[in-house]
Amino acid sequence: MDTSNKVAFFIDFAEPEYSLGLIEGARAFFKKQGMEMIIFETGNINSPSKTYGYQRLSIASLISANTVSGMIFVSGPQLYNTTPEYLESYLKSFAPIKIVSIGYDFPEYPCVISSCKKSMKELVEHLVFKHSCRKIALLTVNSHANDVQLRTEIYRQVMKEQNLEENIIFANNLGYVQTVEALKEVNSKSCKFDAIVCMNDEMACACIDTLKSAGIAVPKKVIVTGFDDEMRSSCITPSLTTINQNIYKQGYAAAKMLYDQIKGNPVPHKKVIESTVIYRESCRCISTDMKKGLYLDSKGSLHESELKDVSFYEISKWFTNRNHFIRITQLYTNMQADISLTALSHRTRDDFTSFGIQSAALCFFKNPVATDKFEYFSLPQEAYVFVAYDNTAEKAVYYDEAMITFNPNKTLLPDGLISDYENVQVVAIYKGTILYGYALYKRGPYDPTIYSISFKMLSSTIANAFATTKVLREVELAKTVSVTDEMTGLLNRRGFMTLGKDMLMDSLKKGKGGIILFGDIDGLKKINDTYGHSSGDKAIRAEAAILKEIFGKECTVGRLGGDEFAVIAPKLTEEKFVALYKKIKEKCKEYNKSSGEEFTLSISIGCVPFGKKTSSSLHTLLSLADKELYKEKEKHYAEKA
Repeated sequence: MDTSNKVAFFIDFAEPEYSLGLIEGARAFFKKQGMEMIIFETGNINSPSKTYGYQRLSIASLISANTVSGMIFVSGPQLYNTTPEYLESYLKSFAPIKIVSIGYDFPEYPCVISSCKKSMKELVEHLVFKHSCRKIALLTVNSHANDVQLRTEIYRQVMKEQNLEENIIFANNLGYVQTVEALKEVNSKSCKFDAIVCMNDEMACACIDTLKSAGIAVPKKVIVTGFDDEMRSSCITPSLTTINQNIYKQGYAAAKMLYDQIKGNPVPHKKVIESTVIYRESCRCISTDMKKGLYLDSKGSLHESELKDVSFYEISKWFTNRNHFIRITQLYTNMQADISLTALSHRTRDDFTSFGIQSAALCFFKNPVATDKFEYFSLPQEAYVFVAYDNTAEKAVYYDEAMITFNPNKTLLPDGLISDYENVQVVAIYKGTILYGYALYKRGPYDPTIYSISFKMLSSTIANAFATTKVLREVELAKTVSVTDEMTGLLNRRGFMTLGKDMLMDSLKKGKGGIILFGDIDGLKKINDTYGHSSGDKAIRAEAAILKEIFGKECTVGRLGGDEFAVIAPKLTEEKFVALYKKIKEKCKEYNKSSGEEFTLSISIGCVPFGKKTSSSLHTLLSLADKELYKEKEKHYAEKA
């Protein structure tokens, strides 16, 4: 795979206008340079969600020097769920590819930052001086994101300068539903504000709707402002006073910085893009009696929205989206039927083409992977092309006609299956804890949300197809998942818990005891951050081989995920384990001397006995062994100190 003309665009979600603007700007620059930008929609890196959205992040492992020459990383949205320090550590794992950050200034990476210092100050002062507002609230979220903290700081600064009381309302996140929840106590009698400054346009729209429902007139009684200047800002009633971040320019500037890095040209550490205030009806600067689509700039000059007929746009967009959702509903109905993998492979091209997707590929791992929440996903060594087509080149490949296998660690897709990667988007294919693989596709003319829904439905259909085809026939969940950890050859978590419970119960029934071990590799995160994830993978494989050698076939050995290993050893005692533990440490030292690796391999292990007088629950015994592991870790670090 030729990586010299390919770059990655790392974004949490591709549907929001913010994301689309950045993507459009970056793509415009790269297109001029003859380069192809591949969009990786990864979801949130440290998502607090209790659902299975963490699976989206698996596709980040496809971004490497084997697939792209550089990456634009949209850091702002990620900081709503994690810290800058965590993100910077995460970015180091992509070395040696070049990286540009949008939204946060990391010391080691060039960045593009949107500055709202002037515009945010101007907006709040405008409310104070132009509209005589004295009770101004800020509707925001708790976040490490630069932009959120800066806007909050500026709001507080202006309020302090004008001797006005701060009123800060916190929502759980920047979404519509959460904003409505944050404002649920507001009613016509309790509303004490004459203006509400919202952290984004989504919150502002929710705020306007909530106030209207409470019988509070906007902007007559309460002024509402937003941030982002989304397309709907000029369409809603009243049209929204907001701040334009010049998102397209941010994407374009980031692309230029990355291009110059790749070419070895001088690159400034930081590029600042100034934001501008857009005054509309929601602050009373434009009368609701005037023509729709008008706004004032900071100098008081009157302008007209790029949408020449806003009312027509609203109606046209509504009907277009309505038709799209009708079609997606029909597709969902068709997908409910039981279908084999072979039939699904051949049907996918027709279904996708009907939604304007002219080029796509579905790549499945040789064995679907069951995962718990992860920081970094270790890609399997083997995948196959389930279906790939390119209508412009009039070619298609189906897995039942030509089984094409490849290593996803070395290439996104075997050469020649699609004509180019321009405008290609990559998404994970998963359902629940089961990760099947990933899809690459060129988005068509439909609303981005339609494609997001399509691939979620496709994931469910794939899960049904695997079950219908009876690819795996073990236990219910094992119908789609191997019990073996692909990286090490040991049992994976599901395999260990299933077979381990049988071994434990068998020993107890026979009146025999043994020990349960729980261990993890010392400093694996440091190994990953310092030497890269390939070194971390080597450490995991090496430790697995040592444990397999030491404990042999009479014990059950498993890798539970990441750097964690567990062993069920019937007949062994805690005293006998002391000698084995020394042997494990000796084997690690031998590896460190002979491997030639820069990192130092070692493992800490906690041990608990099982027998007639102990718990018979494997979960409980592992939890107790984990506590013993913690004590071993303390000893390990004390010895190093």
